[in-house]
Amino acid sequence: MWLVQRGTVEKDWTKGMKVTEFIRPDYMGSAEFEFGTLPKSLRAMGEKNLEQFKFSMGDKVIYVLCEKEEYDEVKDNIVKLANGSIRLKEWVSLRDWVYPEVRGHDLQEDPSDNFWWDVGGHYVFSLKHNAIRDFPKALETSLEYMKQNS
Repeated sequence: MWLVQRGTVEKDWTKGMKVTEFIRPDYMGSAEFEFGTLPKSLRAMGEKNLEQFKFSMGDKVIYVLCEKEEYDEVKDNIVKLANGSIRLKEWVSLRDWVYPEVRGHDLQEDPSDNFWWDVGGHYVFSLKHNAIRDFPKALETSLEYMKQNS
């Protein structure tokens, strides 16, 4: 876990929405997030047998979409990220959501990002159940769009 794309789920998925229409990705500011990183990860995710999982941290439920065989490692990475024992290329607010009493960035209100995408590990996690429930449909739409426009 190193390159994690922040995003915000602002609305429910509707038929025909691509991932970036359903999830608003934040500008990350690092070159590593450019040059087709997200489409490469989408294609890799399309090759996986993704399943939904959930677990609790504090008073939050973390929803995860990954392969079953990867879940234990993915969960361990997410817990470490929330606990501050994993550093990423760019900051994400998961810790601020899970442990608001230790906010390190002087946030006066809840952070806007509520969806995270490990673009190297090719899995996603979120505080929003609908994001994980509907991501496979948005992924399918995105992959079809990329296929037609390549």
